[in-house]
Amino acid sequence: MDLSSIINKEAELTADVFRNYLQIKLQNKYPGTSWKGPLFARFKQKQYSNYGDTYKKALSRIEELGEENYSLNNMDITLLSAVLCFDLENALGLPVKAGILSAIKRLRDDKNDMASHREMGKDEPIYDKLYFAIVWHKDIKRFLNEIEREMERGANKSEETTLLLNALFNRAKEIDELIRAHFSTPENSEVVDHALMLLLQKDVNQVLDASDCPSKQRHLYLRFLDKYKYVNFGPNLSFLFWKMLADGGYLDAALSTARSYYDGYYRSGSSVPDYESASYYFQLAGEERLMIYDKCMLASIYINEASAHHTKKEGEVLLDECRTFLSGQGRAVLSHVDENGFTHYRPER
Repeated sequence: MDLSSIINKEAELTADVFRNYLQIKLQNKYPGTSWKGPLFARFKQKQYSNYGDTYKKALSRIEELGEENYSLNNMDITLLSAVLCFDLENALGLPVKAGILSAIKRLRDDKNDMASHREMGKDEPIYDKLYFAIVWHKDIKRFLNEIEREMERGANKSEETTLLLNALFNRAKEIDELIRAHFSTPENSEVVDHALMLLLQKDVNQVLDASDCPSKQRHLYLRFLDKYKYVNFGPNLSFLFWKMLADGGYLDAALSTARSYYDGYYRSGSSVPDYESASYYFQLAGEERLMIYDKCMLASIYINEASAHHTKKEGEVLLDECRTFLSGQGRAVLSHVDENGFTHYRPER
């Protein structure tokens, strides 16, 4: 299945997730169709607001079908998100929690971004399609997780709603498998890897170009990193994102790069540490950024003589500093030897 078809499936699932969550919210206080009166009255009121076109369209559809025949199934993503974000509490007295609202707005923005992209007549280069497929799917799963957390607290929980949520999770899993299958086919893997790197470089450049505004730079960094955390196929994008930023001078990313090299998580499917590279990026980050466990890792590298540029004595001095710091907190430095004979030092929790 091509990426455009996968994105269409994500749009369908988004609408169904919104629709089902709205049904869950309505079922206790507004059984049957008792929600229609106050909600339709709200539509009539909001048709003259800044976003009135959405409500005018809904009212036209209600008039066409008749109030008795109009249902949640006749609501599109735009209307559903408006009802959930702005009308559910005001018209029906059903508040929506902040985490849920945030997830809804993310999905609404995903849909709007995709629609704008297509309406502008862009040819949708593959890295843009990848962006939409990856980010949209991530946001769907985030919304489902928020609903699950709300239900675990006892809100609207029943056997029926549990089954409904499980069915939505299963559909999300199917899309996840479609994305993975698309990316892993021999004819697509090389193209996809190249496209992912183009997307990655684009995001890295945005972060580096924002160096004159640290708050914006930090916002972009966290926003893009959040996206790559959910990509568990192809190259290790989170690591590459960190490394490319660190190499470009964004030193907040150097620590994560160093830790990945130390733990062996610098490429997909790998767990082989690269201690020399870890040492380099710890040094690049600067002492002021190193946490106590970073210093213990760096001491481990030096003591095990895994860096050609630093001595065992340097490691012992650094480890003594760690012990002194931790002893003031009533903690100790712990050690263990791995299967390769490498002694790791870690702070006691």
